[in-house]
Amino acid sequence: LALSTVAFGALIAFLPLLYAERHWTGTAGALAAFGAAYVLMRLAFGGLPDRVGGRPIAIVSLVIETVGQALLWRSATPEIATIGAALTGCGFSLVFPALGTLAIRKAASLPRGAAMGAYVAFFDLALALTGPVAGLAAEHDGYSTVFLLGAVGAAASVLLTLVSPQVDTQTHEA
Repeated sequence: LALSTVAFGALIAFLPLLYAERHWTGTAGALAAFGAAYVLMRLAFGGLPDRVGGRPIAIVSLVIETVGQALLWRSATPEIATIGAALTGCGFSLVFPALGTLAIRKAASLPRGAAMGAYVAFFDLALALTGPVAGLAAEHDGYSTVFLLGAVGAAASVLLTLVSPQVDTQTHEA
């Protein structure tokens, strides 16, 4: 979760700065595209991790998030950046519930509240670290570099999800 959250933190903190650096208009539209894609995906497909399994949904979502961040990194126009923001929203929207189902099932012997608290702590940690680390990268190589970090984080999450041991997909009662 922490690595995939780098993309979210990068987008929220640095997308307006990328637009300003490139003298583009439409920052609000790009942020709205991210938000709309995030909400619509969660509303339309939020139950998929429980029906299909967290692992396949996480992998597909992380790939979409990676592509979105790569588009932001290499975007030459505000339109491409907006598409990248929307894809990041589509991907990240289901990462949290998909990986969450895996985390809860893997920690089935622990109280669910404690397991969920530990899981969410990785989200918080990623947001706390993304701003300063991405800011240093942006200071050195420009704001687009931040989205390369987001793409690398999401891609690393894909690899970790692929190589992590499978957990029992059986539903555990509360």
